[in-house]
Amino acid sequence: MINVHISGTEVTLSLDSSGESLHKRGYRVAQTEAPINEVLAAGIIMLSGWHGECPFVDPMCGSGTFLVEAALIAANINPGIYRKGFAFEHWKDFDSELFDRLYNDESGERSVECPIVGADISPKAVAIAESNLKSAGVAKYVDLKVMPLSKWIEAPQPAGIVVTNPPYKKVGTGITNENHKKLLSRHEITANLEDFIKVSAKLLKDKGNLYMVHRPDRLVDIIEHLRKYKLEPKKIRFIEPSIGKEANLILIKATKNAKPFLKIEKTLYVYKENGEYTNEILKIYNKEK
Repeated sequence: MINVHISGTEVTLSLDSSGESLHKRGYRVAQTEAPINEVLAAGIIMLSGWHGECPFVDPMCGSGTFLVEAALIAANINPGIYRKGFAFEHWKDFDSELFDRLYNDESGERSVECPIVGADISPKAVAIAESNLKSAGVAKYVDLKVMPLSKWIEAPQPAGIVVTNPPYKKVGTGITNENHKKLLSRHEITANLEDFIKVSAKLLKDKGNLYMVHRPDRLVDIIEHLRKYKLEPKKIRFIEPSIGKEANLILIKATKNAKPFLKIEKTLYVYKENGEYTNEILKIYNKEK
């Protein structure tokens, strides 16, 4: 397939080597309402600097995307191995023997030494997460349970990190979805932002890190709640769909009982002006140019 992107007086032609969008890793067999994009989840974990060297906790795991991506990173399993195929496999000069050798090379994989822990208030969500973990072949690395956020009272493991994707919207704001499941995934119905941050503080040992993705319009609330529970904001990064577009997400790192020092990192852009992914996004895809 040839893609054509027109921007003003510029026309960009590109040959599609992937086929189906790369964010579809191929392991997701089921999903809850409003699941996080697989590559965004992987990118958040990678930006945190975590590679499996300490415990990883997601107390609101939903479909289990963070858990699967964390296990793949910890085990050093190449992303995309669960896909059904790539467009370049149909090219005339495709070398099937070379591809098979690279595709089946497991020499870089490693055992997972540190715990990966996940939970959700919904039994159905936990069942879906378990199915996705099994589909990805990493269920053995993850401790998964049904547990509401309010039941987390202490860290399940030694110092580690908490990574999760909480509902973004306050009750009474935005469009209220009539679908109750979608309502729960997007609005703070069963727990609000302060509840999440309070529990995260309980889950973290001294100098443990919290990484979260949220909306820019909640930044003031986030910082206020973080400091209330002795989680010091250390890094903030805005995500813009493309240069000149308004940021629609923020990535935040906070450290328990740390000294005040906040760094605003350079903006992460998803697309170039010609519609192609930026090099940083391609790096997350493991397709850096």
